[in-house]
Amino acid sequence: MPGRIAPIAHRRLCIIEHMFYMGGREVTSNAALVPGLSYRENWLSADEQAALIAELDALPWRRASGRRTQVHTLRRRSCPAGVAELASRVAASGMLSASPARIEVVEYQPGDGEDEGAALVAGWASISLGSPCVMICEHPGRRLAVPLLLSPGGLLAHRLSTGRAWQLRIPGRKVDHFEGRRFARGRRLALRMI
Repeated sequence: MPGRIAPIAHRRLCIIEHMFYMGGREVTSNAALVPGLSYRENWLSADEQAALIAELDALPWRRASGRRTQVHTLRRRSCPAGVAELASRVAASGMLSASPARIEVVEYQPGDGEDEGAALVAGWASISLGSPCVMICEHPGRRLAVPLLLSPGGLLAHRLSTGRAWQLRIPGRKVDHFEGRRFARGRRLALRMI
């Protein structure tokens, strides 16, 4: 009898060790729980990221909501070459159902977050440059939160309409913890393609 209980208890512990609670919500690292969301790690190489950051830093920044931002419309001749090439690559990747029309660039410093609970709607892609961070996808109706590690150069896209139940947020903190690892935040540029 004791031999049969141990394997069952061990399996239960394995399941429990990947799930925990955050603010009353169950948390798991299983990204497949978010319908329509896809992620490709290391989509841009370190050299491509450095070249794109240098190109963006050479352009004027504006202040919006306390952060430095840029907006690039892809149909204008003034669109930077690296930004236009990036949009073409995203369109060719098949991660979006249509080519992006513009790219919004937002600069985040360590400790900055987005806690506005933006609704997860279809038809966008995002690339993080510079620093990793953990994004939380929350489904309030199910009381479920799914953390996603956004690595520098990774491409995150959402194609399918899932209604407005899922929401995204990036907690404001200087250090993220993900699957037993620690990630210190540095300067991060988020390029959102719409």
